[in-house]
Amino acid sequence: FVYEQQQPFRISASFGVSSSHNTSEPQQIIRQADQALYAVKTAGRNQVQIYCK
Repeated sequence: FVYEQQQPFRISASFGVSSSHNTSEPQQIIRQADQALYAVKTAGRNQVQIYCK
């Protein structure tokens, strides 16, 4: 990505994904997605991790 003729810089993204298939409790879904995101960041970032029990 280059912003207004400046030096290019790299953008990366990490995602933790959970599903309501395992639980219908919103807080549990968020907790699972957070656990998946933490696993992605530990593994090196710039990835997607899906929570699996």
